[in-house]
Amino acid sequence: MPFEITQEIQNLFARYRTRRKFHIRPKLEGILLNADNFFFDSYIMEVRDNGRLIAAGVFDRGHHSIQDMINFYDPLYKKYSLGKYLMLLKYKYCLQNGFTFYYPGYYIPGQDTLSYKLFIDKNATEVYLPEANTWIGYYEFERDHSICL
Repeated sequence: MPFEITQEIQNLFARYRTRRKFHIRPKLEGILLNADNFFFDSYIMEVRDNGRLIAAGVFDRGHHSIQDMINFYDPLYKKYSLGKYLMLLKYKYCLQNGFTFYYPGYYIPGQDTLSYKLFIDKNATEVYLPEANTWIGYYEFERDHSICL
């Protein structure tokens, strides 16, 4: 469904934010919106448990692709891997709607919080090397940097 920030979405994001071990902006608007301008065709997927919102994922649609913006969930449901589940729902959405590409968002080596993004296809993941100002494939990074991520 088209993305809209509701009180229910804000409340879920606030619960999610209180349990994160990494820095995340205090308001969802600060992550997704540029002032009052909506430049992208943004959508949201919701996961509910008996009508209660327990997870949400926002993504932008292009002509041939979608880009994941953020997934967040109720901390009480952490053990259910709702970030991965939302990724699979978005992937299914791509297949059902004729989108060619799905970009799950950036991955930062060594940050376990973002490692769930690797489970769909490590071959499709690239790592940015700021010291060289370049991107390399995940497996090349893993091999050359002797890091098991």
